[in-house]
Amino acid sequence: MTSSFVSRPYAPALVSFGFSFVAFLAFGGVKPIFDATLYSGVASGLLGLADPVIPPVDREWAIEAGAVRGFVYPLFVAAVYAFRGSADYLTAELLQGLLFPPLTAILIYVAGREAFSRRTGLIGAWLFAFWFPVAWHSRFLLTETMLAFLVALLLACVAGLVARRNPRLALVTGLAAGVLSIAHPAYQLVWLVLGIAVLAQFGRRLASLYALGAIVFIAYRLFLFSADLPYPGQGLIGRGQIGYGSGGGWTFYSSSRWETGFRVTVDDRRLLAMWNRPFGDVVEKVDSGEIAVEDDLRAAILRKAGEPGARLTDADFYRAGLANLLERPDKWPERMKVNTASLFLLPADLALAPGDPESPALRPVWRPLSAMFALLSAAGLVLVALRRRDRLILFVPALFQATLFLTTTISETRYSVPLWPAMFLLAGVALGRLADTYERRRKRSATTLRTAGHVR
Repeated sequence: MTSSFVSRPYAPALVSFGFSFVAFLAFGGVKPIFDATLYSGVASGLLGLADPVIPPVDREWAIEAGAVRGFVYPLFVAAVYAFRGSADYLTAELLQGLLFPPLTAILIYVAGREAFSRRTGLIGAWLFAFWFPVAWHSRFLLTETMLAFLVALLLACVAGLVARRNPRLALVTGLAAGVLSIAHPAYQLVWLVLGIAVLAQFGRRLASLYALGAIVFIAYRLFLFSADLPYPGQGLIGRGQIGYGSGGGWTFYSSSRWETGFRVTVDDRRLLAMWNRPFGDVVEKVDSGEIAVEDDLRAAILRKAGEPGARLTDADFYRAGLANLLERPDKWPERMKVNTASLFLLPADLALAPGDPESPALRPVWRPLSAMFALLSAAGLVLVALRRRDRLILFVPALFQATLFLTTTISETRYSVPLWPAMFLLAGVALGRLADTYERRRKRSATTLRTAGHVR
């Protein structure tokens, strides 16, 4: 590639587009399983279409499931299905790869240019464009590819707000934070955490305009309440044999089990699969030992055995998980180590999601490369904290989410995908600083040589 092409802001987006297209052509799409099945079901259920990967669902179920897991991504999938006239998940996977990663690369460039320098933005965008796992993961009907775009959009908005302190940008930033917060239940506090940071850094005037944009989150919650729909955190799992998702309580409980090395067991998943079954079935299998359950949760299940209409709730899992953590605080460092490795270090076979087929492409490189990438991002964060402290606000959402993933759930590698825009921008800060230092030293050396020649 020529230097003129490399310096073009749109160039990383073109390369990202090409990688996604080639990845899909070479490896194809992936049949939805687990969460992907739910997203496809919501999209097809809203449109009244037959879905090839989920039992028949009606519109009521689709609306309830969307309320629990967020409507933003399923609406994108539904738009593709409506265009195709069928639940064509392969087209949705292809289009999301051709659309969201290139747009994310552009937004990383914009954020870097606004908050730091054009060079920083270009470096971050190019790193993201050449990061093949972005294209690899876009082949899955999972929300993380869109979430990465929404995080990058928020990153660019905050960068513009820091650089310009424009009231309109404060409003747009609040709107972007609100949309991100309703896109997935794991991100539902982003608008609030960032709002506190905006108030602390910019004062009440800009914070009030930010809040006006972020009110989209509150309006969404009011809609769920007024329509008597389930909402994130309520712990509902679905009707009949079709679930809405695992719920935050189960993931917190599974991440607290020091006796299993803080990893999900087969019995944990079997219990999860029975969450929407009659409670008597759960009691019978737990009491007989057919499903092995940790003692605190087992006690909660047996205690509810005789209650009419009893069922497991998020609260039961949270209480059992908290009891586990308080029982062995000496195991907390091990828990953090396991979650950190799962979140930030890619597996050698590039398995980013459950049921992910192994990648035949450059298998041995991903784990060491991801370690280097994480270290570069950490170095960039340190540089920002030391030299551009007012720019730290850009990374508040990503830092908050990373902390949440590391402390409250079983971390999966795909959870890091929405964190990549902020991490690549930080890597751009570190590499940009390195390039600036090299150029200054080279200029000083050239000046010294010219001066020495003049003296002679």
